[in-house]
Amino acid sequence: MLDPDERLILEALTRELSRELGIYRSLLELANSKRDCLTRHDLEALHRIIASEEEIAQAALEQRRIRDDLLRRICLKRGGEIRQMQFDELVAGLREPQATELLRLRQELRTVLGALA
Repeated sequence: MLDPDERLILEALTRELSRELGIYRSLLELANSKRDCLTRHDLEALHRIIASEEEIAQAALEQRRIRDDLLRRICLKRGGEIRQMQFDELVAGLREPQATELLRLRQELRTVLGALA
């Protein structure tokens, strides 16, 4: 059973992972648009896309900072050692629907990041 603080941190992590997923989806859409612009030799649209990519990349960096802070707080709640936590460790002991939601987000992030690679 989670203590109330850890539950709140995990809820915040779920929200932030959802936001991060949205950011990466936006980057994927821009990458597809960029490819189309390159095919059409549309330099004006390409410049707009690059400017948008830069803004979204900054948002992604901020989301990563937030996510890392939440993970650090979870590590502290679970024993005080700040280290890289495996995802399976993170969801261990979680109740539904929180565990399922985090697993879903992990899979969607993998899919989107794989498409971006």
